[in-house]
Amino acid sequence: MASTAINVVLCDLPGIVTNRDEIKGALARLFSQVIEKHKLDVSIAVTFTEEAPVARGKDLVCYFVRHYTDSIVAGGFIRDARPDKDDGGLTLFKSDKTVASEVYHQKVQKSDDAARLVLHELMHNMSLVGQQMHQPGMAIGATKVMQGASLSPADMKWIATHLARTTRTQWLGGHSMYGDPLRGAL
Repeated sequence: MASTAINVVLCDLPGIVTNRDEIKGALARLFSQVIEKHKLDVSIAVTFTEEAPVARGKDLVCYFVRHYTDSIVAGGFIRDARPDKDDGGLTLFKSDKTVASEVYHQKVQKSDDAARLVLHELMHNMSLVGQQMHQPGMAIGATKVMQGASLSPADMKWIATHLARTTRTQWLGGHSMYGDPLRGAL
């Protein structure tokens, strides 16, 4: 049994993701590649929920919302943040190492592409690093995640460095904030 068990919780806030099993499988395979290559003493379990997520320790949470105008991270987690309409997701963090990630469902209909985009946001999440993560040699960690991108050695090293080592706290308020009828009206 691995010494560090990490749960990756994908929270489908609008309840519209129909290819959950395929996304879970694709994301688990990407994590497995890194764990095997770098011989990490880590196990990963990927789950989907429409309920309020639970996260402890090194767990990771990523919210699915319809599109960037439906953002829960911008306006919910950090009120004055503005997502970019060209991006497929957003990850923001606060100085206390609380972090929130989301992906925009309209940008990723294919399961493998959705898994890559989730992993991209979780690379920001697990490292607490913003745009500086987009370094030369990154593929999934690049500024723009290309369809069909594979994990590059730079991506794998980044994930291996941060997955079980970086201290972070997941923001768990997305579920209640998303269901708030006054969200965005204030």
